[in-house]
Amino acid sequence: MPKIRIPTPLRAYTDGASDIQVAGGTVGEALGNLVEQHPDLRLHLFQDDELRSFVNIFIGDEDIRFMQGLDTEIEASDSLRIIPSIAGGMPPRATHCIGRLRCGKPHGGQVAAATLNHWGRGALQSHPLSWMRLVGEEALR
Repeated sequence: MPKIRIPTPLRAYTDGASDIQVAGGTVGEALGNLVEQHPDLRLHLFQDDELRSFVNIFIGDEDIRFMQGLDTEIEASDSLRIIPSIAGGMPPRATHCIGRLRCGKPHGGQVAAATLNHWGRGALQSHPLSWMRLVGEEALR
């Protein structure tokens, strides 16, 4: 039977289990079986019958969005991983770009746009979380 690795924030809805054995020949069937076993997960994974946009499912290192989505066939030996997207804000005082020391100006949510202006869109695309880590570290000093 395939298994699904449950991320830590969702384990509260699986009685603490980190790996769940599921039945199904496709990703969609496996996720359906998962929410049958743990109904409280449905709200966190699905909106109506569609997988929520911030929920990413991987088979090994492959994102199912670049395969056949929920129709992707799986084998009994496959291990699926649920990877929720990470989002967050910035503290009220943050640097206006990574390349400079703290300016002391309150920027709030504008820091992402300012970072893009300084480093360019390519830097953010190649390392989508790196600007958060670097700006966040600098802002907390």
